[in-house]
Amino acid sequence: MLIIPNNEYFLRIPTFPLHKNHILKIQDIKDLMRREMNQLKGAGIAANQIGSNWSIFLISRKVIKKPLDMFIINPQIIWKSNKQKLMNEGCLSVPERREKIMRAESVTLTGWNEFGRDIKIEKATGLLAQVLQHETDHLLGKLYIDYLENKNE
Repeated sequence: MLIIPNNEYFLRIPTFPLHKNHILKIQDIKDLMRREMNQLKGAGIAANQIGSNWSIFLISRKVIKKPLDMFIINPQIIWKSNKQKLMNEGCLSVPERREKIMRAESVTLTGWNEFGRDIKIEKATGLLAQVLQHETDHLLGKLYIDYLENKNE
């Protein structure tokens, strides 16, 4: 298993945006992300969880209800609903732990697909909204456990 655990400093460093010229050079990273996420049955995985500092994450096809997993490059949440919801959350980098945290009930995200084309996911809700927020947080150097009031619990 290659997943970086939550106590590693590397997970706390914000990732770098990927330039379109590099998209063709990241196939190995994409393959590794897909393999790790599927092996561990994750809903998503961020590149920094496998040791890459590029701003990329992958969402499981089970979450997006499509035949293929979805890579999102240089994601940015451009809108969050004011309404929040308490959600049960876990993380591949924080194994065997789940916590309830507050997340925006709906979000809009922009970025590129794995071919460098602009994408926009508008007003995502439910598990998709949660995963988009969780994985975007990873790329910003933040873990879901940072939202807990008492982090030593």
